[in-house]
Amino acid sequence: MIDHVSLLLPRCSARGWSIPQPGPAVSRPDPRFPSRLDAFALEEIVVTRKGKPAAVLVNYAEYERLKETLDVLSDPDLMRQIRGNQQFYVEGGKGLSFEEVFGEPLSPAKKRKR
Repeated sequence: MIDHVSLLLPRCSARGWSIPQPGPAVSRPDPRFPSRLDAFALEEIVVTRKGKPAAVLVNYAEYERLKETLDVLSDPDLMRQIRGNQQFYVEGGKGLSFEEVFGEPLSPAKKRKR
């Protein structure tokens, strides 16, 4: 049984998360919920039980992004490679140029005549 649903307001800045604001109390799932999903596409919905967060509903694209991030973070070999690359650049390492990688110079896009 869901005791309470709180909505997270969209993030106001790139520096942090919004604080959950109390939403409407519900005693059973709202039959109109599927039709309201579009309204929540850019928000996260925090479901609370007895006033404590119990679950979070996020849109599918965000869910997929989070899964991919977890896959990267949970791969020890990939994380070792990322840390090694970070250290390389911290120590002043230089990457390869476009020409070194592709064997031809990078030419700027030509302007189209109007």
